[in-house]
Amino acid sequence: MQRRHRVSASGACPELAEAGGWIKQELGRDYTRMKSRQAFVYGVAYHVTGQEPYLAAAAAGVTWLRQHAYERDTGSAVSYWENGKPQPPAPQRTAQDLAYAQLGLAFYYYLTRDPEVLADLVRLEQYMMKAYWDPAPPPAGGQLRWVLSDGGAPGESQRQELVSQLDQINAYMLLLAPLLEDPAQSAAWQRDMLLLARVIKDRYFAPEHGMFWGTLHDPAQRKLGSRHTDFGHSMKSLWMLYLVGQATGQADLVDFARPHVAPLLARAAQPSGCWASGLRADGKLDAGSQWWVFAELDQAAATLALREPAEAGRAPSGYVKHLPRSYACWFERFVDPKGGDTWPWVSADWTPTMFAQGGPPKAFHWKSGYHAAEHALVSLITTAGLQESDCRCTSPLSRRRAPAGCSRTTSAPPSPTSASIRCPAYRGCAVAAWSSRRSSRCERSGPCR
Repeated sequence: MQRRHRVSASGACPELAEAGGWIKQELGRDYTRMKSRQAFVYGVAYHVTGQEPYLAAAAAGVTWLRQHAYERDTGSAVSYWENGKPQPPAPQRTAQDLAYAQLGLAFYYYLTRDPEVLADLVRLEQYMMKAYWDPAPPPAGGQLRWVLSDGGAPGESQRQELVSQLDQINAYMLLLAPLLEDPAQSAAWQRDMLLLARVIKDRYFAPEHGMFWGTLHDPAQRKLGSRHTDFGHSMKSLWMLYLVGQATGQADLVDFARPHVAPLLARAAQPSGCWASGLRADGKLDAGSQWWVFAELDQAAATLALREPAEAGRAPSGYVKHLPRSYACWFERFVDPKGGDTWPWVSADWTPTMFAQGGPPKAFHWKSGYHAAEHALVSLITTAGLQESDCRCTSPLSRRRAPAGCSRTTSAPPSPTSASIRCPAYRGCAVAAWSSRRSSRCERSGPCR
């Protein structure tokens, strides 16, 4: 991965040159978060296929990020480069950008247990929780700041954003929580993760809508259709709360999240099988579909279908019943069979010829293969579990294919002190030894060494 020269709209490929202004105005910036997301994609590709070049690409990306983006002097990470210079100053970097700087390293550590990579992950997590934690923003109750200072945008430091909290958990905290071997480090990590989970639950949930507010700092924006108040962020919040609760044994988080998942899925479901993106300000359904919202809804539905067997065994199920049709929509409408990857959106009036001659850009400053890769991995593991079939993922720790998705008997991730710390477990979906102790089918495949 190398820093590139500034790209202008006139020099960009047609898809980017003709994209909306919110994309074109960012073409001169080279974002750390997108490099980190690409490293994540390579890691997933290796995990699923076992092809070594993907692991080498992930390693190269992680090495580059550690050498160029992670700042040893500040403890922060560069958000982007513009004209070859790291930007912005550390106090003006968003909590969300710092969270996604961690994504590629986190997945690489999940695969390899490289201690030097872990050291950088822990250093940035500690910086985040120390520098960005505001113990008493109005209204009462602490949370992570968006930025530390305004810079050129007055009011930025007063913003209270759901994603400041949520994306720390989603990008790296939950993935690494069961893998930390040092007891003190593990305890501190889980404490921080639970703290953020309770901020999300206690401060951002809007019970009158069964959704989460995207922001809190402007009361006028606490309404449907506002920034990040959508089905995607709401379902991701429920999914994270559910998994954090199960990973830490905090039943109240599980009991809070679980009852809200099926109703939100039902609201987002459409006759086409495609998920709607949210509700407009007038309360009507935003029937168009966005790729990342779609992925979050599928992933939550698949996870609970696998991990709530009583629910999964009913007909129709509040979770399982959606998946065949939503997966069909994903492959038919989002996946580009000619050019690869996924389209960023499909409209409610989609037709098979809509993107036949090209469509919107599939890569820009907020879209890479990250959501599609995670969607593929979660879908692969959960489908194998639901069908009680073998799913095999590769770990360089064993240099062989390890059994994954060990059916519905896998009800919780491994504890940090179990032997499973040597073996991957993505989002609590088993891929190795800890689940073999619960499933004779996996036991036949032997433990991960």
